[in-house]
Amino acid sequence: MKRLINIVILAITVIFIFNSFSFAYVSDYDQGKEHGFPVGEFIGDLYGKDDFSDGKNNAWQNAIPNNNKIIEMFNLSRETSTYRASFINGFREGFEKGYKNGFRWESNIELVIEPDNTGILDGIQIGGLVGQRAGEADFHEGKSSDWQRVLPSDNRITIDYNLNREVVSYRGSFLEGFKKAFKASYVIGFRQANLKSIMEEINKVEEYIDVSMAGGSVISNDKLFTLDFEPGTLYRENKLRILEKRLDTIGYSSNLLPATEEYQISIKNRYIFPNKPFKISFQYFGLQSAGIYQLINNKWTYLPSEFDGHKIYTIVDASYYRGGEYAVFINKELKEITDIEGHWADKELNYFNHMNYLKTNQNNQYKPDGVMLRGEFIYLLDKVYGWTDSSKKNLSIFKDYGILGEYEASFSKAFGLGYISGYSDYTLRSHLPISYQEVESIMRKVLTNGSFKWSDISEKLQKEKDFFSKGGRNTSNYISKAEAIYLLYNYR
Repeated sequence: MKRLINIVILAITVIFIFNSFSFAYVSDYDQGKEHGFPVGEFIGDLYGKDDFSDGKNNAWQNAIPNNNKIIEMFNLSRETSTYRASFINGFREGFEKGYKNGFRWESNIELVIEPDNTGILDGIQIGGLVGQRAGEADFHEGKSSDWQRVLPSDNRITIDYNLNREVVSYRGSFLEGFKKAFKASYVIGFRQANLKSIMEEINKVEEYIDVSMAGGSVISNDKLFTLDFEPGTLYRENKLRILEKRLDTIGYSSNLLPATEEYQISIKNRYIFPNKPFKISFQYFGLQSAGIYQLINNKWTYLPSEFDGHKIYTIVDASYYRGGEYAVFINKELKEITDIEGHWADKELNYFNHMNYLKTNQNNQYKPDGVMLRGEFIYLLDKVYGWTDSSKKNLSIFKDYGILGEYEASFSKAFGLGYISGYSDYTLRSHLPISYQEVESIMRKVLTNGSFKWSDISEKLQKEKDFFSKGGRNTSNYISKAEAIYLLYNYR
């Protein structure tokens, strides 16, 4: 039993080394009492059982270590006087309670089983290993520290460690030692993992990489994330680095499955001014339903992504860039649309598909060259700009209110925001095509830009996509789905 007590003292000492990191905001007096009592109770329990087994009387005052010994056991000489005195008082109170409980528990169990100290020592050894691993696992899985949640039941311990084949006395003492050691070691394991993570972050040497006019690459330490600049992208020397971070469990919807950790692009001078687009890529071997996402306003947002061998990449085309946080997610609900691959607007269509905005027919076709319905255009505006329910207004004054169907919520918001007003015959015409002229009128209000006109978009389409829009000649024509999505993609 003396060997057991020394083991316990060592374990408890380690625990309170870690406690000093976690409770710095508590007063010395309160912290000392909070630390001292449970330690005293635990050690008192063991001393009480030991004294009963040695045939001694129930006398905790004779068994408790003196104050100097307590100071030595727990390195209190380097503590503040307030903490030290409070710890000792708490320890003495806890020791008295634990000693009496331990002495009486041992005397009562003596009536029915033979003490077996081998069992308690074996239980402490196994429980310590299992508890520490459970604590480390919970930390790495992002869970809170809670040993009671993961402590195996007596029946589970009995089955896992073949205790049903042991004598009753060994089984009982093994269970006791296992559970006591599990609790202490779980806390140690959790805090060791936390401290190791903290120290790794502190000691990690994240060197900035110089990128100049000649171009270059910045690569993460694990070689999984790369930032590529062609020559002439940056005109002066810029210092960039990549920080690897554990991906948080919030910020993305249930249809997204994380495929990588999070990587942060950091710029020493806070921002750069690229003269050309540059590439962000991940090493990737998974499903083609994946995409690169950027954390924007605490929400993971899809970026147009392409695959090249064992890499997935996205192109950043920005005249002003401040860095960002990126990860790869697999979209579990991504539709396989059969008629958008190779289309002149495939980049924009794929983006809206990854955002789960596109409505397909029963053959999984979107018909991108077909006319855009007024209802779908308002629905897409709602999705792109994230209109809130607070803007909703009652639409029952309109004659065709009853056939709005899936577009009702979006029309209600658009009407409340003043983006649409309906037609003079009190209809909304949600299931009829929308013209370039109507799109112009709505976008001027959405963008608060009275000078917006489709002819500017038509010129951009001809220059970038080599596509001639019918709206360039006559805005009374109906806009196609692909053109509407190109517009919303560029103004998202």
